[in-house]
Amino acid sequence: MSTEKPPKDPESPMPESLFGIDLEEVESFWDITHREQPNRQICVCGHGVNRHLDLRPGETGCFVSRMSCPCAQVIPVLEVSDTRYFMTKTAGWGDKHALSTGLLRLRKAGGTAKSLIGKVCLKCGVEAEKLIPTSMDESLAVLEKPGTRNALLCSDCWAGFRA
Repeated sequence: MSTEKPPKDPESPMPESLFGIDLEEVESFWDITHREQPNRQICVCGHGVNRHLDLRPGETGCFVSRMSCPCAQVIPVLEVSDTRYFMTKTAGWGDKHALSTGLLRLRKAGGTAKSLIGKVCLKCGVEAEKLIPTSMDESLAVLEKPGTRNALLCSDCWAGFRA
């Protein structure tokens, strides 16, 4: 069996359907997934906003690589140069949160990020020097795993949730 490529025939046009693949359908999909300016926003859950899908009215799913995140609400907090570094799993709050590990990976790769919310606590709205990425369940209990709720909290609000 030869591994040589057959010569191109400049007279032969590309067929509309090759191997039963409708190239018009592929083009429609391509246009949707390969926009000129991709969304470079990161949700407070630590994953790209473009990883979130509306499943049903009022229900959102966050799908990252081979895992899913239980994030129930998209809250864009960052705009980054490359969203690929924000594909890790949350293992808790603070430095264990996917938002924190994504920022570290982005910095190591020489990428850039800017805040879309400033340094404002997502609970009380007060500007704080340090915000803690926090994963919570629906009853707002702080979790050591991915949760349905995520927030950037000031230390006072974070302490209130931990109590």
